[in-house]
Amino acid sequence: MEKAGFETRLRSLLMEYVSTTNTRTMTPVRKHILQLLMFLYGEENFRETGGFSYSKNKNVADQQKKYVLYGYLFMEALKKNTITETDLTTLQRMWGQHLLSLVNREMVKTAEKYERILHDSGETVFNIKRFQRQLERVKTNDSNEEDRTKSKSHVTKLGVGPFCFRRPRFLERLTMSLKNKFGRGDPRDFLMLKFQDIQ
Repeated sequence: MEKAGFETRLRSLLMEYVSTTNTRTMTPVRKHILQLLMFLYGEENFRETGGFSYSKNKNVADQQKKYVLYGYLFMEALKKNTITETDLTTLQRMWGQHLLSLVNREMVKTAEKYERILHDSGETVFNIKRFQRQLERVKTNDSNEEDRTKSKSHVTKLGVGPFCFRRPRFLERLTMSLKNKFGRGDPRDFLMLKFQDIQ
């Protein structure tokens, strides 16, 4: 199968998992899920026509294809509950190679930002939840569009992307802190801050 085939399947499995799984449930693999999201949907890797933009450097492109392929196998194993420590270690090593390729492309700040986000579990959860909310918005927009006009095309839309993964702003950090201290519930109850509307 060509690289585009694996990429499409990986996106499909990833979207299905992220849209149906609570961040608390995905705890053992949460960091790896966010790494795959950053790899596929990060602004630095997204081409104008949609989809992943592979490097013109053959060695880097080969490494990216391997990451896509192994990411797909990882999601298949996750779906079947057959993940091993070796799988997690291999995926983590591939992520390290991806960060190195960013550094070599003079995108040091992006690599550092990703590592800071992944190092902080709160920020990891924050970014996954933002992505989940974006998925919900895309689904709602797609449903409304289908109600207005039925599409004749059978091509699967990519939906989300490119996506800006970032650290929480001050009010977002405050909201997260209040939620952790006072429990769950409607986020709008906390100082009238609308947590679910954060872009």
